[in-house]
Amino acid sequence: MTKLKDLQDTLLSRLSEEVERYGFDKKVRGQSFSKKTPLGRHSFHLSFIRHPPTDFDVTADIAIRFDELEDILNENNNYLSKAEKKNTFSLGAEIGNISEGRQKRWTVASPADVENVAQSIMDAFATIGIPYLEKHSDMETALEALSGDDKAAWLHVPFHDGRAKAAIGLAFLLGQRERFSQIAAAKTEFLTSRNEQGLQSFLQLRDNLERRFISQLEEKAEGHQR
Repeated sequence: MTKLKDLQDTLLSRLSEEVERYGFDKKVRGQSFSKKTPLGRHSFHLSFIRHPPTDFDVTADIAIRFDELEDILNENNNYLSKAEKKNTFSLGAEIGNISEGRQKRWTVASPADVENVAQSIMDAFATIGIPYLEKHSDMETALEALSGDDKAAWLHVPFHDGRAKAAIGLAFLLGQRERFSQIAAAKTEFLTSRNEQGLQSFLQLRDNLERRFISQLEEKAEGHQR
């Protein structure tokens, strides 16, 4: 009987041949494939749910990293190492949740299943994952997706404090001060009402970015006076 780990490795190897067509590095890192973008990186990641000794299920998720945003969000994050900070992502979702509102799984029980499962995963990646990555790689679109706190917004970042930080970070990077203030106020109220554990770190980031906005305005004013 083929070991489940061997089947997983075979599936990843098969997928590595396909992802290269979409500009992803065929090398697998931690069950993930990566692609550099002008603003950061895309990730295509597989998770395995084992049912020893018979089979395992596979789920697929995608993620987008904005380097500048992650630098801001990780600036005072003492829980992550320098290497770990380079591998955080700004938003993303599981493919089934994007298309069907529920997790999508594929099952592999034998070598005979690998080809069909690999093809099905790639079909889903091409029709669901790629359009998501292309759409939300625009900072303005990402900001729109993360500005709310309804279930539609949860899809992209399920943790409320993380979504709040990403939203105000994007508004700051886009130079949209008025929108920043509106989002910051709404997020502060939302996180406070839920007594979220991450409220204090959000408030620290909010205040820090507000000071940076003021500093930028002062620098511009000085530039005009010269």
